[in-house]
Amino acid sequence: MGELAPGFRVDLLFPDEYSNFVAEIYFKDRLVLLVSQDKGLDSAEVEFDRDVRGLPERMSLRELEEAINYARRRQHELRRHLGFRNF
Repeated sequence: MGELAPGFRVDLLFPDEYSNFVAEIYFKDRLVLLVSQDKGLDSAEVEFDRDVRGLPERMSLRELEEAINYARRRQHELRRHLGFRNF
C-alpha cells in the first residue's frame, strides 16, 4: 500500500454527519485536511482545517498528494472489508 512521507499521518473516521468514512490528514501532528468520498470514489472532496496556525509554511505538494491518495485507498479498502455496498 505504500508508506506515508515522514511527518504525515492519516486517521480514518465515520462521523455522524457523513454517510461514509472520512480521512483526516495530519502533517507534523496538525490537522491539514479531511478527505470525504460521500459523493463517490471519483468525486472525492477535501475540507481544509480553518485554523492554520501552527502549520508549517511549506510542505511538499507531491507528499501531500501521496497522503491524499493513500487516504482514499484506505477508505476504499475499509469499506470493502466491512461490506459497504455504496462504493
